[in-house]
Amino acid sequence: MKPINLKLEELEQRGGDLCVTGIEVRDDHGSHELSAPFVVDASGVRSKYVELLNARGAGIRTERMRSECGYYCRHFRQRDLTTELPRQNNGSTLDYLVYGIFFAEHGHFSIAFACPDIEPELLESLKRADSFDEVCRRIPAVARWTSRAEPVSRVLGGAELQNRWHHFATASGKRVLGFFPVGDSYIQTNPIYGRGCSSAFVQAHALAGALASTEDPASRAERYHAAVWTLMRNHFKFCTGADSAFISRAKHVRGQPMSAYQRLAASVYEAAFLPAVEESPFVAREWWKMQQMSKASPPITFVLVVLHMLWLWIVRAASGRRWTLPIRGPARDEMLAALAPSDEGEVAERRVSGQRGC
Repeated sequence: MKPINLKLEELEQRGGDLCVTGIEVRDDHGSHELSAPFVVDASGVRSKYVELLNARGAGIRTERMRSECGYYCRHFRQRDLTTELPRQNNGSTLDYLVYGIFFAEHGHFSIAFACPDIEPELLESLKRADSFDEVCRRIPAVARWTSRAEPVSRVLGGAELQNRWHHFATASGKRVLGFFPVGDSYIQTNPIYGRGCSSAFVQAHALAGALASTEDPASRAERYHAAVWTLMRNHFKFCTGADSAFISRAKHVRGQPMSAYQRLAASVYEAAFLPAVEESPFVAREWWKMQQMSKASPPITFVLVVLHMLWLWIVRAASGRRWTLPIRGPARDEMLAALAPSDEGEVAERRVSGQRGC
């Protein structure tokens, strides 16, 4: 059976709850109903279950923060598979641009860039293969990998980027039983932070635990959504906070107006946070725990991190010692000057076979 369209089976209302009892599969031979004690939706960001369930009174609330940036990536393969460079500085921000290196098997890797919407010239340049490769050459941490590799795809783009969470069991709607979204169909984050697959695995383990703990549909739903909240909420907030900080820094570089909060956040980021990450193993460890989606530390640890950052800032100020921001790549104006449009680049891009997604 090769499904060409999936939709939820008609919902049975039991005691005011909505119980999903299976799916309807449509293929070339017609429609087929498949009954099941529960349904797992792992169909990704374009899943339509929220609209369907809310139309029947579910009251699922969607928390959404748009990522005000474009996302472009390209896949590469190392020429020499017998040696490999140390995997250091594989992701950072240039304020006007975020880069990340994502490793795969057999010498394959991808380079990804997130560029704010307020940088239209750079966004347009990144669409072209020649300009994309030039940006790679201008960033030392990226160039050391791409200089040893060949591109195996065209430049790939991502659209409609956002941080989004569908909240179930709201007071205004009916409970949804027998239905469990997993992955991007439940929680979506900006892909530059590399949390998509990891988030899906965390949710899958939470679902397995909920299903094994009880056979009661209501208890399963409650335990699953509670576990996901506990495991994923801090990481989701990390992505929304990082997006906000990125846009603030990009505005600062362009000299655009910023709110008082954005100016304060930019100052704290540069004067206190970045130096502390470089100087303090304690702060760096907590930062990397959030970066790598490790188990979150208790709230008191966050307070200690803030106090430690403040203490380091006071010590630097009292000693007259200045901290210099590490140079990860060229300044914005220098990068834009190096990215003049090129017809040859567009021709080269068409010659490289590629994929349709990152």
